[in-house]
Amino acid sequence: MDKVDDLKKSATFTHELGHVFGINHVSSSAKIMYSSLIGRTVYTPQNDDIAGMNF
Repeated sequence: MDKVDDLKKSATFTHELGHVFGINHVSSSAKIMYSSLIGRTVYTPQNDDIAGMNF
């Protein structure tokens, strides 16, 4: 497995964990909660992703 695969797996896990915390999909590909891994331009939570968890 290479670093890119590991990064995508980590991003997918982080995205799915966001759903556990009640965060929905967003339309911006620059956010971890973007609905598709294809086209996503980031692989770590961004400020709005983090703010969505601050309840």
